[in-house]
Amino acid sequence: MTKVSQGFFKAVATRGVIAAIPVAMASAYASNLMVPTPPRIAAYEFQQVAEITVSPDTVGVAASPLYGQTKAQIDQQLSDMQALGIQNIRVFVPWG
Repeated sequence: MTKVSQGFFKAVATRGVIAAIPVAMASAYASNLMVPTPPRIAAYEFQQVAEITVSPDTVGVAASPLYGQTKAQIDQQLSDMQALGIQNIRVFVPWG
């Protein structure tokens, strides 16, 4: 073989490898998509808590500012809410 034909074959082989690598990677990824994954079974225990009854005579508010107030301010605000007829409140309690 001549030197020119060797250079041509080397260039074609290099380009072929460069083209084959992404095709092989995509095929390997796509083959995992066809394998069915078993469903994840999870069971959690929970406890029922108090529930606000939703009815036309139920009045409630979300009282997030209660968290940063003093006890006297909280007592006053709760008394004001109760005077308005509010029996249910939702209070923000940060967990972190």
